Amino acid sequence: MDAALVYVGDPMCSWCYGFGPQLARVRVRFQDRLPMRLVLGGLRPYTIGPMDARMREFLRHHWQEVQARSGRPFDYARLDQEGFVYDTEPACRAVVTARELAPDTAFDFFDAVQRAFYAQGADTGRAQIYTPLAVAAGLDPDRFDRTYTAPATRAATAADFDEARRLGVTGFPTLLLDFGARTQTVCTGFTPAQSVVDAIEACIGGAAAR
Repeated sequence: MDAALVYVGDPMCSWCYGFGPQLARVRVRFQDRLPMRLVLGGLRPYTIGPMDARMREFLRHHWQEVQARSGRPFDYARLDQEGFVYDTEPACRAVVTARELAPDTAFDFFDAVQRAFYAQGADTGRAQIYTPLAVAAGLDPDRFDRTYTAPATRAATAADFDEARRLGVTGFPTLLLDFGARTQTVCTGFTPAQSVVDAIEACIGGAAAR
């Protein structure tokens, strides 16, 4: 039986950030059995206006909840920055760039972008913040910068957003099992690694029995 895992998330989704260590354990558990690919979902792509006070408090509440549940560090200073635009397309495009240049780096780069934003307060709307992350991932910085700004990469990022919608994903993070002719949801939202592992085994077992 051929199957693959599909992870749909956004590096600027706080629950995706919280879920990161759990996902890493799942990847290790199934690394020799199930390939996993990354689809960038587009949480708030192409946002133009800066965050207002209501959005800041909405995000602060969610970040505090994620921090309490996951234990991951948060820098809340970004929420107090006047004029910050919560556009998730640049961060998603940076991950697509890494995936295009070196597919094996995609998940680690996704996590690096998350940590830069949530733990270090980086402004993910500035292209310059991704260059040192690319260097740390072993990517050529000049090639990364050229690819990041290329129209083809913008189109590839938009194609990921479209794929997430075609898959029926309405919230992040979402983990799916792709059986080729159909997909099955494994989990949505923050889920402990062992529960994810159990759900995957149940999905595989159910599919094998059909």
